Amino acid sequence: MNTYRQALLATLRLNVNSITPVRGFVTALPVALVFVLGLLWTTPMNAVGMAMGANLIAIVSLVGAPQLSLRLALTDVVGIAGSVFVASASGSLPWLHDLLLVPLCFVAGLAVIFGLTQGIIGSQLIVAYVVLGRTPHTPLQALLLAVLVGIGSLSEVLALVLLRLPASLRSQRSTVAAALEALADYAMARPEQSAMAALAAIDEAQRVLSPTSLFGRTDARDLQAVVDQLRRSRIELTTIAGLRQRLEADNVPLISVAIDDTLHTYAAALLSIAREIRHPATEPASPPQNMRVRLDLLAHLLDTGDDHAVARQCAYHLSSLRTQLQSCRQLARVTRLSDEVRGLRRTPRADRRTTWHDRWATVRSHLTPEDTAFRHAIRLTVAVVVATSFVELTQLPRGYWVVFSVAVILKPDYATLLRRGLSRVLGTALGASVAALYAAQFSPSHLTLAIVVLVIATLSYAAWAASFAVAIGLVSSLVLLMLSTTTTNTVANAGERFLDVAIGAAIAAAAYLLWPSSPRVNVDDTLRTLREDLGDYLTSVMLFITGAGESDKVASASRRAHFAFSRAESSVAQALDEPASMRPEAAPLQGTIATSLRLLRALHALRLHPEAVPVAAHAPIAHFATMCEQALTTDGDAEGALMAALDTVSSGDTSLSASQLLTLEEVANAVVTLNGLADQTLRSS
Repeated sequence: MNTYRQALLATLRLNVNSITPVRGFVTALPVALVFVLGLLWTTPMNAVGMAMGANLIAIVSLVGAPQLSLRLALTDVVGIAGSVFVASASGSLPWLHDLLLVPLCFVAGLAVIFGLTQGIIGSQLIVAYVVLGRTPHTPLQALLLAVLVGIGSLSEVLALVLLRLPASLRSQRSTVAAALEALADYAMARPEQSAMAALAAIDEAQRVLSPTSLFGRTDARDLQAVVDQLRRSRIELTTIAGLRQRLEADNVPLISVAIDDTLHTYAAALLSIAREIRHPATEPASPPQNMRVRLDLLAHLLDTGDDHAVARQCAYHLSSLRTQLQSCRQLARVTRLSDEVRGLRRTPRADRRTTWHDRWATVRSHLTPEDTAFRHAIRLTVAVVVATSFVELTQLPRGYWVVFSVAVILKPDYATLLRRGLSRVLGTALGASVAALYAAQFSPSHLTLAIVVLVIATLSYAAWAASFAVAIGLVSSLVLLMLSTTTTNTVANAGERFLDVAIGAAIAAAAYLLWPSSPRVNVDDTLRTLREDLGDYLTSVMLFITGAGESDKVASASRRAHFAFSRAESSVAQALDEPASMRPEAAPLQGTIATSLRLLRALHALRLHPEAVPVAAHAPIAHFATMCEQALTTDGDAEGALMAALDTVSSGDTSLSASQLLTLEEVANAVVTLNGLADQTLRSS
């Protein structure tokens, strides 16, 4: 019953802080524009097709944020136009039309192998086939229709490329900036002041970055790394506050003033970083560079006497603060230059070298009856065939919406199917009803309708991350209002669409429940891949910090590791939401995800650490990296060998800083924990 309650709560939840009105307007503008141009220069039906093509690209851009590549967007455009042409050209031969739909559904179902965005694109190809290409035409007319739909789709891609979208995670960025400001206030406060305000602000930043849906996003990952640095800095500041209270009894006014000046300089730098994170799209002011000068002055004052032990401890912790400040500054620059601020991401040239042979090998590895993606492809194909046959037998007036509903509701896992199905049925019921009543009551002109379409599309795309039910209800209103230009009875149209969506949802749910996925296989595969990619990332980082690695290879390994983490996190969450008879043991799986996140954050901090690793530490760190990778990729107890390697790093004359040693220790602890959890997971399966 817990899964059903969660689905209902997810449907009713509206996160106001996630509403993005500017992004919604930018995304909606091409939809309204091609609809108007279509009404002016062609038939209303063609205008609806163009606008719906743009709407499909808008939706995939929202699903794929912030890492939707230009290549994927253009692939979707070509796929939508191709599906419309094939469907419309084959419509005069119903047997051929239905036959061609079968391989399309199977390929669309297998697209989930490559990720969520690719799975959505697969569903959109089915939608284009059954909805936009439903009317039979001659090949030349079908080509013209496909070109018009392609133009509508391409207009959305061009808008997303040319118009700079505002940075996403607006509320999350604002909360992280508030944490920086609270820490700056604490740095400038009297030493006896409590740290509770700063701690509460950091905890709040941690909370807003905690939803599982954010962990696959690079912009959220960098903000989370800033919060991790702030938590360390707060501990340093609390230690400094205690030392300053002890220093007041030593009567060293010059040293106390130097320490206060250093803290004020540190606070000014934090405020500068806060402004950069809060407004990432604007060019930042030159950051203050005075903290090193203040530390040099403090060191000079301390060199004049030997009885300043407390002050020397203060200087040590202030130096650590400067190191963490540099990391925060670098992370802020990364977020400012992130792909999300720039709009659609152009795929790096190295990523394009993935051959079709590699892709086919990936697909072939999933072609087993126990594989989740393979089962989804079979279920989707059968469910679409059943829905198509049902529509042909019952002669529903707009039965293509039944097939459409099956394509967009049926998912590889039970929880997503339940949430999406419930949200779509409720959203369609409300959205279609409101749109039908408006069109029937006011009979708006084409100009008025175009303005209303722009407003509703803006609201829908702006609310996409805030509530899927609200967004899909607004999309239903949008489609129905555009269709009102081609029909007179909008109220009947709304009722028929709600009935069709409900039937489609029932067929999708029945298809899954009759042949559910086996989550164990998918979870084992994704966790195995996660451990391998974490091992590669760890080795790349260790090579990089010792001067033997390249930054491009580290960045590539980081992307693979974070993608693997996102896939593993998703598969674990889906497995734990399955019916009780199919659900695996939760504790080791949840522990693996949490510990993997700890390791990713530690490696991220080590990679961005501003201090160079001394040459004397290169060989011990290389041996440590080898032990870590073996522990991640092989079974068995690796704790003894790994801790011995860590002792070699920390006990020798390596001259590593305390911050570097703590981070390496965090890496070792995470690796040991993952090694033990791998054994538990294996035994539970």
